[in-house]
Amino acid sequence: RLPLLASVDIANDSSDLAFFGSARFRVSDRLKLEIGARLTRSRATAQSYLAVTTTGSPALGVPAGVILPRRATVDPRYVHMQNWPLTGTASLSYDFTPDMTGYASYGRSFRRGSAQLGVNSPLDSSLLVLDPERSNAVEIGFKANLFDRRVKINFAAFYQKFDGFIGLTSVVTAPNR
Repeated sequence: RLPLLASVDIANDSSDLAFFGSARFRVSDRLKLEIGARLTRSRATAQSYLAVTTTGSPALGVPAGVILPRRATVDPRYVHMQNWPLTGTASLSYDFTPDMTGYASYGRSFRRGSAQLGVNSPLDSSLLVLDPERSNAVEIGFKANLFDRRVKINFAAFYQKFDGFIGLTSVVTAPNR
C-alpha cells in the first residue's frame, strides 16, 4: 500500500445586487391586483486546487514526493459566472362575497448555478459546473368562510415547471479497491 495525501484548496465567492419593486392595485371594490419584480446581478467565482503527494514506501521502492502537482479542478472558462435574472410575482384576487374569494397567482424564480468544488477525481468541467435553475409557478384557488366564519375552506391547484433543475445525485467516480 502507498500512502497518499490529497490537499484541496477552495476559492469560492459570490455576490448579488438586486433591485425590487412592487405595486398593489384595487381595480374595483372586489378585484385586486398585486405585482412585483426583481432584477438581480448575480456574480460568482468558484475554483478548487488539488495536489496529491505521498510519504513514499520503502517496501515498494517509491520515494516520497509529488504524485499530482497542484492544479485547478474547474476549467477556467467556468470559474467566473454572471447572470442578470428578472424574477417576480403577480396575483389577482376577486371577492365574490365578503366571505368567498378566488385568486390566481404566477411566480418566476432563479437560482444561480455553481461549480462543484473539492472534487478529487479528474472529471470534465461539464459535469462539475451546474447551469442556473429557473422556475415558473402558477396557483389558482378559492377561499371561503362558512357558517358565520366558524368553518374555513381553502382549495388550491399548483403547477410548477423547472428549467435546469438543480438536484443532488451521487455517482461513483472510481472503484474502491
